[in-house]
Amino acid sequence: MCTLEVVHGWQDTIVPPENSWRFCQQYHANLTVCDADHRLMTVLPFLADKFSRFLHSLNASNTALENEQR
Repeated sequence: MCTLEVVHGWQDTIVPPENSWRFCQQYHANLTVCDADHRLMTVLPFLADKFSRFLHSLNASNTALENEQR
């Protein structure tokens, strides 16, 4: 099963952060709220690192599942 990760800008004036908070509660997703606006441009290095770690965790989970099935 894949974990859902949501990133939202605290200063977003287009989509209120509360919308992401409710969505994440409903679907049991992880929410990261950053000090940024809707486009998240001020936190790109953080997002790149977070996305890289997320992909690594998916790969590790997939490898563990494959080993379990053998």
